[in-house]
Amino acid sequence: MKTPKQYAALVMASASIAALGLATPAMADAPTTDSARGVTVTVHHRGDGFQPPAELGNPSEWGVVTFSMSPATGSLGPQDGSCTNPSSGGTWCYGTQTREVSPGVFNKYCYSNYIHWTKGHSSTVKIANSTRRAWAAAGGTSNANLTAGIAYSCSAYYSVD
Repeated sequence: MKTPKQYAALVMASASIAALGLATPAMADAPTTDSARGVTVTVHHRGDGFQPPAELGNPSEWGVVTFSMSPATGSLGPQDGSCTNPSSGGTWCYGTQTREVSPGVFNKYCYSNYIHWTKGHSSTVKIANSTRRAWAAAGGTSNANLTAGIAYSCSAYYSVD
């Protein structure tokens, strides 16, 4: 049996831990940078203080990467895409491609594809004023893509229900 002093110390320690836990919000995963491609992937978890875009709903985890035209060089930036393995599982592939739609006229194709073996999940892309979201059940692949003018920024997302 605990003595009153031991009990009081336990109560104080528990209260301190609880207060610190409530006062310190969870943080997003540290952004990872694909330096060869010049993009940053940021992953968030429910309750980390960041709200997901409305079109993602209320996912338990979501990640985002944005592709922009470089104002300094006038170049599109990353092409052909990259893949990563989110902490919740699965494989997420994202990217952009320049596509010639007529002689001398180019568009930007933006895509997000995600496969997760055990959870429902989605891929979303936003470019210009358009958004496309594709959902898939566990074991399936969600594929979202859109095309717009080359100067538009494109954001690719994955989310886990």
